[in-house]
Amino acid sequence: NILEQIIAPISIHNKLLKEERNLWPEWEENDLTCDHVSKLKEECRNEEWELADAILAGSSFVAQGLLSLQVASEKIHVVPYGVETGRFYHPCVPWDGRRPLRILFVGNIELRKGPQYLYHALKGSNNGKFQVRMVGPVSINVSAQSLLRQVAELTGRVARSEIYRHYAWADLFVFPSICEGSAVVTYEALAAGLPVITTPNAGSVVRDGIDGFIVPIRDAYSLAEKIALLRENPDMLAWMSDNARQRGLEFNWDKYQERLVQTICSIFNDNY
Repeated sequence: NILEQIIAPISIHNKLLKEERNLWPEWEENDLTCDHVSKLKEECRNEEWELADAILAGSSFVAQGLLSLQVASEKIHVVPYGVETGRFYHPCVPWDGRRPLRILFVGNIELRKGPQYLYHALKGSNNGKFQVRMVGPVSINVSAQSLLRQVAELTGRVARSEIYRHYAWADLFVFPSICEGSAVVTYEALAAGLPVITTPNAGSVVRDGIDGFIVPIRDAYSLAEKIALLRENPDMLAWMSDNARQRGLEFNWDKYQERLVQTICSIFNDNY
């Protein structure tokens, strides 16, 4: 039996989200699934882990979460995802610093994805240096939406067939997520040739200092620092953009299929 764990275990997810809602009570209602239901889900998933011969995790963040809950390490296999890389690539002129740096965020606008930290990273420091676009359904309170609109354009929900246009618009992708499995938007951004600033908890395949930066969760200061660094160094941004495009090509669907087949074959060889 092979099980796929597509996000961090529910106990870790709920803990992180509860912490965020306590930190930012004005941003989002505290409507986590009741403790009883969460407990039942946790017990069910624990039983599934016990019965599984192998568990596929999209990232080391998910794998570490499983290990922290005493899931046997020999059962856990990290297999990063893939995307249709050709769909997102667009030839473009490197940003030269003569216009505002275009920053993109794609995903549900909710506390779990970290828009509150992007807001605090940019609050009071824009002065025409940045254009920020946040693409995705908006799930935060109206008062928090007003704060975000001080630093960013909120497009709301966009058809999947139109997402590539937003990647083509951007110079830099920022995704300060608190909890993911392996966020596919980071793969898409790399495929589009966008340097990515994200967190370890996003479960991305971004290489820190090569095709983007990995910053700690809940660290608006580090986020602002890395954004400013790229804003002040167009050559570094262009270098990271080239690296991002090459990195993205390593995670197309064909290569995902190869990784998945190799992993499954190794599981069967080990167990039978």
